[in-house]
Amino acid sequence: MFENRSLSGTVFGQIVTLANWVGKPGTLIAVSFLAYVVGVLSVSLTSLINGLSFRVLGRWKWAQRLLPSHRSDQRADNMIEDALKSRLVRRYEADSGFQARVLGHLRRARFMSEKYGHKLRYAFMVDMPDDELERHASENALFRANLVLKLSDVDGHLPHGRTDADFARYRLAGKEDQIYSEFDRRWTEGEFRLALAIPSLALWIILAIVAGPFWLAGLLFSISIAYIGAKSFSDAEEFLYTSIRSGRLPLEGFDSLEPRQILMKSYANLLADDSPAGTRDPASISLSDNEFYLEMNDGISLPE
Repeated sequence: MFENRSLSGTVFGQIVTLANWVGKPGTLIAVSFLAYVVGVLSVSLTSLINGLSFRVLGRWKWAQRLLPSHRSDQRADNMIEDALKSRLVRRYEADSGFQARVLGHLRRARFMSEKYGHKLRYAFMVDMPDDELERHASENALFRANLVLKLSDVDGHLPHGRTDADFARYRLAGKEDQIYSEFDRRWTEGEFRLALAIPSLALWIILAIVAGPFWLAGLLFSISIAYIGAKSFSDAEEFLYTSIRSGRLPLEGFDSLEPRQILMKSYANLLADDSPAGTRDPASISLSDNEFYLEMNDGISLPE
């Protein structure tokens, strides 16, 4: 059935001899069984090799830009940041406790800047009286968003937002079936494409041994399909983050925070770049409840 004398005595030659002995039916059965075994192992092996290769490539900055996971991570951070910003603004509109926290934070910053001779970064922090600022924030959506985002520490919540987003995929099944089906379709496509990479890689190598080295050009197909498979994973994650940004999926950890747990910018970050040194180092000033109470009451602590 197969004849290639140059391969006699090699392992591949022994396989060819065995194939000649068992005939076509036996060969087909053996190949089918081998294909099944390779198919079972290919998903885990391909994922392992894919992860190692991308990790090695990730050590070079020029190569990082070629990886779909790198672009996906950047877009994910941007989407989570947008989701946090929109949730903070909506929280201000609906939660009087958070309104009080934002406005109280601004009042404390004003008090400290006047006391120690510093200059606040934004004009509305200095020029607008408290009652006018509060009224303007309730009536003007653009000013309200500007107020909340200038005072809230969005960057401080990014790690928690990313963790929330990573766990969101495990909460999809049974709750958000439409989103889960779309996410699962893209993820499964990635697994299927990666599962083809190692078998096709082995195929081109065997053909190159048997029929000539020009078959090694097929390696480009294996590399391409592995890359497309990795991109399918990135597309699935990007779809998840898009759903979070649009509000279709919650950030359960962040959404459950109490107003006092939402991070606000430090006093030093609210000062202008050209702010005078003043009579006290801005970095040593806290806008916490107790610190403000001490400032207002000559060092007397908050009552228990």
